[in-house]
Amino acid sequence: PTFRQCLETLHEFSGLTFTHFKLRLIGEGESLCLALESDHSIPNDLLQIYSDRDIEAGFTLLDTVGIERNRISEVKLLHSDHANLKAYEQHFGCPVRLGQPYNTVLADRAIFQHPLPRRDSETEEYCRHMCKEILNSIKIRGTVKDQVTKLLISRPGDFPTVHEIAS
Repeated sequence: PTFRQCLETLHEFSGLTFTHFKLRLIGEGESLCLALESDHSIPNDLLQIYSDRDIEAGFTLLDTVGIERNRISEVKLLHSDHANLKAYEQHFGCPVRLGQPYNTVLADRAIFQHPLPRRDSETEEYCRHMCKEILNSIKIRGTVKDQVTKLLISRPGDFPTVHEIAS
């Protein structure tokens, strides 16, 4: 498997991540990237925290698969912390653009053909199978909101306790 296949798998199972963004693979000029788009309103202070955390996770992924930071051409962030632009550029080691329509790390398309270290097709298949099972169980149960709503309307005039809802 290649780094591109890794990103495609991440995109496929994005419902299992802790991100507050919608993931999408996009081409931009000579680069290909995973865009993290906001699909709901996020307060500015949290937008900055979530954006910084998820971009840093992207850099950790790059480090893990052996892609050096000097292969990154640019970072784009949704938030607009212009007071700390220089600190961001120093930290990421490349130009940073703030106030963008999505968060992303841009790199030369060649990195997407980078082979993954320690790849093992049997482990990959097992992990994919388990991720599909987890996603299916989430779909069957529905969201927490759906479960709470179902519980509330199943007992008209009798509201469950907080402990009943939590269980």
